[in-house]
Amino acid sequence: MSRIIGELTNGRQPAGTASTANVKPSPDVTLEVIEAYEASCDALLATVATAPDLKTKLRFAHPWFGGLDAKGWHALAAGHLGIHRVQIQRIIPGLK
Repeated sequence: MSRIIGELTNGRQPAGTASTANVKPSPDVTLEVIEAYEASCDALLATVATAPDLKTKLRFAHPWFGGLDAKGWHALAAGHLGIHRVQIQRIIPGLK
């Protein structure tokens, strides 16, 4: 989401398409998932902090919600990352 927001706020159409199939978690997850999650949160915060304006003319299609501007992707990110946080909290006890 950080990449998409960054591209949109810099006036560039993000490459590719958003696909839920491409971002499914791996069953081979390790404790490294915690660092990756934190890095993604930090990247989102940094991208939004430097964005000139989240209300962009360009849009990028979400598979369920259709074309969203950077502001829409930013709004979606909070709930999305919240879901991942809960998933990580449930995964950790099962890790060796």
